[in-house]
Amino acid sequence: MVLSTEKQEGGRNMKRVLVTGVTGWLGKRVIQDLITADYKVVAVSRNAERLQSLQSLGDADRLKFIPCNLADLDQTFRLAELVNHINVLVHLAGRPPIDPNDHSACTRQVVMSLNLIENIGPKIDQAVLGSCVSVYGVEAGMRVATNHPTYPRTYHGTSQLACEQFWKLFSISSGKPVACLRFDDFGRTGASFGSDTYLAAETGDSSRTGQFEEEVFLAEASRRVLKTVNGGGNDIENIYFGAPKSVP
Repeated sequence: MVLSTEKQEGGRNMKRVLVTGVTGWLGKRVIQDLITADYKVVAVSRNAERLQSLQSLGDADRLKFIPCNLADLDQTFRLAELVNHINVLVHLAGRPPIDPNDHSACTRQVVMSLNLIENIGPKIDQAVLGSCVSVYGVEAGMRVATNHPTYPRTYHGTSQLACEQFWKLFSISSGKPVACLRFDDFGRTGASFGSDTYLAAETGDSSRTGQFEEEVFLAEASRRVLKTVNGGGNDIENIYFGAPKSVP
């Protein structure tokens, strides 16, 4: 059965958003917020069992699940056959590997982007790409902005930059907007807090736990994704954990 595009509900069109990596650290929160905002969501993950655990997030009309290994060209082709027109693709699959120099894991991230561009690209109006501040390759403590030179020093940072460039080429050739959100993995990367955009995750209470702070980050990061889905455009934005460090 082919999933069609917008459906009339209550006299208005409901946009369909395809989200990859929905069982990851941010994906689950994103689909929750999209459904709350009256989007119809197609959730994609290679882990079929974990997909089933998300069924309680929405009814069958609002939320569809499709298991797919995006690193497999044939499976991505079949995914494209199951969907018709998609208003927005939110690509969050491919979380950072434990070892940032894990060559095979990082190569897989690039392959996923290429497979999506080839098979899903013709069916979307716009895309939102989740990337990482590892593309900067800067030392801890250095302030960076979206116009900071990109000199990644790990396979992970290099693979993320490659993904960004392939999506940029897709945007130029297709005329479809692609926005890039560079996350900082809860402050665990080498880059420090940004100078132009950041998440103010300060609670004002030093007794707050790391778990609470992570929840704040996820809530704000998901809000940025939703804002980008609503606004479109070709922006690059750094999404940081915490406020920017002071500069003399």
